Parts: sequence; C-alpha cells; structure tokens
Amino acid sequence: MGITIREINNYLFDGEDLGECLARAKETMLTEINKYDSDYILTTDINKILEHFKSRYNPSVPVLEDDNIYISDSGEQDVDVNRDYESYIQVVKTPQIIKGTYVEFAVPFKGISALFRLKPSHSAIRQMKPTEHRKRFTCQPYGALNTRNNELLFKYTRIDHNKESIEKDFHQDLDEVKEYLKLLSGEISRYNNEINALACEKFEERKQKLLADQRMIQSFNYPIRKYDDAQKTYSIPIQRKTIAVERQRARTGSESHPPEPSIKLDDYDEIIKTISNMALVIERNPKAFRNLDEEDIRTFILMFLNGYYKGNATGETFNFGGKTDILIRVEDRNIFIAECKFWSGPAGLTETINQLLGYASWRDNKTAIIFFNRNKNLSSVIDKIPDAVTSHSNFKRKLNNLDETTFRFVFHQMDDKDREIYLTILIFHMPID
Repeated sequence: MGITIREINNYLFDGEDLGECLARAKETMLTEINKYDSDYILTTDINKILEHFKSRYNPSVPVLEDDNIYISDSGEQDVDVNRDYESYIQVVKTPQIIKGTYVEFAVPFKGISALFRLKPSHSAIRQMKPTEHRKRFTCQPYGALNTRNNELLFKYTRIDHNKESIEKDFHQDLDEVKEYLKLLSGEISRYNNEINALACEKFEERKQKLLADQRMIQSFNYPIRKYDDAQKTYSIPIQRKTIAVERQRARTGSESHPPEPSIKLDDYDEIIKTISNMALVIERNPKAFRNLDEEDIRTFILMFLNGYYKGNATGETFNFGGKTDILIRVEDRNIFIAECKFWSGPAGLTETINQLLGYASWRDNKTAIIFFNRNKNLSSVIDKIPDAVTSHSNFKRKLNNLDETTFRFVFHQMDDKDREIYLTILIFHMPID
C-alpha cells in the first residue's frame, strides 16, 4: 500500500456559492444607504461614505504565507491496509490495522478566513485543467481550516517513510488551493468594481432626491413650522460674529514683555453655549451621527462654529490642531482649545486634562473638553466627572455648572501657579441605535 492517505472530510471551498454571498452583501449595502438619515446624506462628503463602503463591503482574497510553512503535528496513526482510501465505494473486507506515520503541515495566511469556505462559480471551475489528483478525489482542494490561528492544515499518513511522496502531494494540494484563490480573486475584483460604482450611484440618487424634496417644500407659499424649543444659536446668523481679542500683560515682573492675547470670558461663555446647543442637533438626528468617529464629529462642530463666528483676518476663526482638537490661534498663540473625545472613564478624563494643560502656556487661556458618551446610563458618567476633576493635582476651584451636562472648573497652570486655566467639560449623549 504505497499511497498517501488524506483525511476524509478535510476539503476547502465546499460551502456556499461565492456569488450568492456577494449578492447578499450588495443587498445589505443598498439597505444601509436607504436607512441613512437625510441630514447625513446632505452634509457628509460622498468620498467618506464610499471609503466606509469599501472597508465594509469590499472583501479581499486571503494571501498564503509560503515562507512561514511549518510542521504543526506528527506521530503514529492506525491504518487499515485492506481499505481502499482512494475510492468512495468501499468493499467490505476484514480490517487489517497496522501503525502508520502522519505529518501535518501548517500554512499561515492573512485575510478573511471565511473565503476558504466559499465556492467559485461553476463556469470558473469548469475552465480548470483536470489533474490526476482531482480525478481521484473531488473537485475541491484538500486541506483543513484553522480559524483560531489563521492557517491551513494539510495532514498526510503513510505506512512507509516516503518523504518525497508526501512533499509532492502537499505541494500539489497547495497549488490547487492557490488556483482556487485565483478564481475567487477574479470574481471578487469584478464584484468590488461593480458595488463601488453602485454605491456611488445610489448615494447620489438619494442626495439628488432629498435636494429635490427641499426645493419642492420651499416652493410652497406657506411658512415651515419650526420646533418650539429650537434656540437661536442653532441657525447661522446672516452676519457672522467676530470674537474680540483683548491684551493682558504676563506676570513676569518685566514690562518688556508684550501683552499676551486672550478672549473675554463673555465670548468664551458664548462659544461654550453654541457648542452645547449642538447636542440638540445630535439628539434629533441620531442616525446621522451613529457611525461617526471623533474626527468626523469634530469636523461637524468646526464647520458649525465657523458658520457662526468670523475671523478678524481670515474667513475662519476655528481651526484644526491635531487629530481631535479645535482651536483659535492669535499670533501663534492658542487662546482657545477644545478636545473631542469619546468617554472612556475617569482615567481618560485625567489624561485629556493633562493634554490640555500641556498645550496651555499663557495667561487666561480658555479650554474645553467635549465628551461623546455612548453609555446608556448618562447619569453614571455625570456623577464621575466632579471627583475625577477635583482630585487632579492642578485643580484650583469649581465654578457653577452651566447646565446638567456642562461643567466649569479653574486649574493652575502647569508651570506657573499664578496663572489660571478655565476648563469647561461638555457631555454629548450620542445615539446607540
């Protein structure tokens, strides 16, 4: 009996048809587009949406790491020498068991393991050239999938020690896996191109439809009812406001130092109030903000503020200053800094305070932390903020809360305890569903 015995049930690409799986993914994507909130469709850059769809609906074929192949297991195994291991039709014979030797090869891969269970189209498989191995066994390549370690396993048993035969069978099986991956790659590449074009088309269709809706509604000679509790800080004024910058001399003991820029407390309060009112926008448009990350929401806040306030020298007052902060700069000085973060607990709050105090290095700097909370229990988050802040080594005093989700504190400057930093903490309750 000079054959290599393979495990009976170890075959790849033997599950659902790839085409059926991709068609279902396309329907899911179209459903997602239709569920988007109208405000999100009208205010979000289409390129950002398409990048989201690509990351979610564009599968890529796994890549085998041939250079990292290793022997994962070996040992003895019982072999019935009276059994025909190459045929599905078994003739009943008296078993004759002897000890054989097995060896198992592991081939690591990168990518989506589930694709090793999907079958290419029948038309693609029919174009494959027949081989001796494929005639003897089945159309699907031999191998087992280990999803825990992202690797393929190939187990072979012989009653002799013919190393060359085992290696030949292993490389033949591995080549067939690679051939199937090429078939998947061709189908997936065509699908990705199709679905990306479809996503762009459907998203644009929804956008144009919503714009047509707005034009139709506005064409009626009747006023549009507004929310009774809508606040004036919601809408962008016809004439954008300008934030006044005042000058205060640093306490250095020398009159040679030029006065440092600062914003008035009244303007600071108004900026905080404007940001706070944006929480109502989020609450009324939960679907539009459900999938946005820190930078996306920060960009929305920045656009909102620059629609309300006008810079002295340029059209914009508020600018980007890193991945998550919004700031006002005057003469290379940050006179207002706001950090945007998802709430991660008191430790995250302390870390953000340290970050802000590290930025602030001149008198009367005004700062803010905008926390986006996705915890269902908002009260528990609110309860943790005072203790976390007052226990900070640079905490000086607590001021009155502006409302139940907006806190105001004063801190010592990191390098000069004669200087004070105003810190306002705002909690935006983000939608979960």
